[in-house]
Amino acid sequence: MNQKGPPMEIELDTYNDLAARGRIRQGSWGDGRERACLMSALVTGATSTEDCAAKGWPLWLAEIAVFLFDAYPADAAVARGRALAAAIHAADARGIDWDAVFRRVRLDAILPIALDSVGDGDEPWRVKCRRVVQWSIDNDGQPTRAAEATRAAEAARAAGAARGAWAAGAAWAAWAAGGAVGAWGAWAAEAAEAAEAAEAAEAAAVSRIDAALINAINSCK
Repeated sequence: MNQKGPPMEIELDTYNDLAARGRIRQGSWGDGRERACLMSALVTGATSTEDCAAKGWPLWLAEIAVFLFDAYPADAAVARGRALAAAIHAADARGIDWDAVFRRVRLDAILPIALDSVGDGDEPWRVKCRRVVQWSIDNDGQPTRAAEATRAAEAARAAGAARGAWAAGAAWAAWAAGGAVGAWGAWAAEAAEAAEAAEAAEAAAVSRIDAALINAINSCK
């Protein structure tokens, strides 16, 4: 979540210049000069979300921006990335409470998506995943302790969830509960390869999270 540190670096002019020259690409950080993604264009020298955090970005925001940009439809990615970056820049300039934004996005999108994708079955992995996500919902969007979230996700993977369409459910639960952020991306990718249903679920999730993030940015103080 948000922590005090250096001002958030958001180089909108660099992004716009690279976009005008056709140098913005999805799926790769590039070198930030001749080829860049959303975050490597906005944050000088960044090749990871940790680099972005060192330049003032809340780590969760850098992670979610990477996820959204890479998941936008290819023909809309540059424009939607620009809109997201502009909204973040304006919000940071007015001193927004990024912790409040984090909780709002989790409550409005990420946590409900996690519950939906885990499903209502009574398998142990589903029960564990629902428990950690529901705890966050009941506690104003706070992350569950990382160890509990990771155990729930590991139980899901051990049960074979990572090889089927519900892999995204297991990983969403881990991400939503506050742990194993990197694992979510890997497992969701496996699910997308295994089942078209997972791709459809991810597309719906992208739209919902994108809308929730913009709404939270515009409504939080």
